[in-house]
Amino acid sequence: MDNASVSHFGKVLRTRQGGHRLTRENYCKINNKSSFSAGKLYTDAWCEQHYAKSMTNFDHNMAYFAALDRHRFQHNVAQFCAAHPDFVHVTQLAEFEGVAGCYVMVLDDYCQVYVGVSNNVARRIMTHWSRTMPFDRLIYGGVDRSKLSIDAFRARDTTRLFIRASEETFDIEENIAQEFDPAFLCNRITGGRIDGGLAEVLLNPDVRKPRDLSPPQDPAPAPTPADLRPAASGARAGGWLAAALSRIRALFTA
Repeated sequence: MDNASVSHFGKVLRTRQGGHRLTRENYCKINNKSSFSAGKLYTDAWCEQHYAKSMTNFDHNMAYFAALDRHRFQHNVAQFCAAHPDFVHVTQLAEFEGVAGCYVMVLDDYCQVYVGVSNNVARRIMTHWSRTMPFDRLIYGGVDRSKLSIDAFRARDTTRLFIRASEETFDIEENIAQEFDPAFLCNRITGGRIDGGLAEVLLNPDVRKPRDLSPPQDPAPAPTPADLRPAASGARAGGWLAAALSRIRALFTA
């Protein structure tokens, strides 16, 4: 069974509730405790609303993954491997215990990769596999823009690993991330050292790497002659122009 103790990249995975692969059922568990402020509790109403948003975001992400071009994804990974022979294709993660470096986790079923750095690569990857993503951090950047965190996936979702041993970890992380098409990169934030810590991650939009997950919309109807007629002086814009202005205002009030 998927939730039994199994070996993965040479590491024994402990039995985990919900199994070792991400599913809709094991993705989101309500927790009213804040992961940002010690002692803060969320209301039941907030939790119910956030749960609904989180599951909508999950569904948007799954639809996004399903629509990706798998051949293009495989080609992108192959290009990366050809350009970076210094990244070892790992089968035994224990060989990198205590090793500093840059790592690339490949999630073939989702056409996604994650690029990270650590002073102990093996331990860091194991942390990704075992961590439970805090309930109040499931969404980062809006329901239609938030990527699933790498920590929301589970161990057996990682199908390939590439590691480069290096002491210059933060110096190379973002450069390696840029080797991949943004459509295939699940990093939520930019690589490299972030001096401002959590506050900068939360408040600085330049740190974020969102993506557009909104479902495709039906094409807008072609404007009619009445829509194209200039509005009278002092009158409010109507038709397609009003709709466009409304959409622009929505961007700043969402």
